[in-house]
Amino acid sequence: MTVGTGHVVLDAGSYPVDGARIGGIGLRICELAETLAEFVPTTVMAESVAGAVPAGRARMVSSRSWPELADQADAVMFFDGGSTRRLREAQEHRCLVIVENAPPIEQLEYPSLRSAADPGAVHRRLVDDYTAQLRAADHFLCRSAVERLTLIANLCLVGRLSAAALDRSRTMDHLISLVPIGFSASSARRAARADPRPGPDLLWTGGLWAYFDPVAVVEAIALCHEAAHPVSLGFLYGQAQPDNAVVVDEVVAAIRAHHLEDWVELRSGPMSHLHRDGAVKGAKALVSVARPGIENDTCVRLRIRDSRLYGLPMLCDSFGPTAVEAAADGLGAAVDPRDRGGLAAKIMTLTTESKAHDTHGPIGQYDYTRSTARFLDWLLDAIARRGARV
Repeated sequence: MTVGTGHVVLDAGSYPVDGARIGGIGLRICELAETLAEFVPTTVMAESVAGAVPAGRARMVSSRSWPELADQADAVMFFDGGSTRRLREAQEHRCLVIVENAPPIEQLEYPSLRSAADPGAVHRRLVDDYTAQLRAADHFLCRSAVERLTLIANLCLVGRLSAAALDRSRTMDHLISLVPIGFSASSARRAARADPRPGPDLLWTGGLWAYFDPVAVVEAIALCHEAAHPVSLGFLYGQAQPDNAVVVDEVVAAIRAHHLEDWVELRSGPMSHLHRDGAVKGAKALVSVARPGIENDTCVRLRIRDSRLYGLPMLCDSFGPTAVEAAADGLGAAVDPRDRGGLAAKIMTLTTESKAHDTHGPIGQYDYTRSTARFLDWLLDAIARRGARV
């Protein structure tokens, strides 16, 4: 494939991109970069790129390279909590500014914010950074339909909507591209080649945060055992951090209270990203259960990638759009986690049906090669027009 002219920089900010620590947003950045690099020279910039996950043709560089990159870049992409200073410097260099973000809602539940001397001031700084991105962006990426709707409402509040904008596109396609949470083509190939590794029946593949309800799942596992259906459960990322230590402690206490030490694994050490494929494919189903709340109402969890990539059913709470999207994929099972008996029944059903990785595998529409097509059209055209102006 011929790579076009121009240069796109994806600023990962503080999100890790190394294989031992990478999370949902870091992985999305690397997989988007890999896809874009097939069409335009692309660089991922992160605080550290030692041990970075594969990103195809995309170059990986340290944030120390920013001054040079700002001079070279035609477009810079920023993500949640990105550097406002670099955002302004990108504008000063007349770079196209592209933003994928979400309003700072989940941070309101973080102990690090709540324990601050002035939690309101901390949150206002986050809102200010978010608002700066809303005002500055030449284009937005959205991860889900619900995030697109919240973005449009917030763009109205900062004066980015107008009659002239609607005349250009009543659906705002000239300003917003929806690229659902998915995966790169190489990730699909790697997942398809991986051999399933023996492990827990049910797998929680993301972090443990304050708005989740993992204890409900542990207690449902106990009910499964009481019903003579011994199900095993694994938490891939159970490392205690300042903002999840209380949740991790609650999970440990629940495991001990129900004598499930041999059946529930809380992985406390890092897992190499390259080892994830076999570990996830060894599971019968995935689980991600949260409490009711506005964070849950306004986003789709990045870990839905795993369900889409591996073709595995995903057990969700019934409160938010994650369950709606998973159900639309044909892989979702939603239940109110406050109903422990209903949750246990769903778990027993999912873990007795045939393994999902023996059914249909990756869902093709979530391959970024396909889902970024409209955004790439906008990007390549915008870079060409920028080049004509410079």
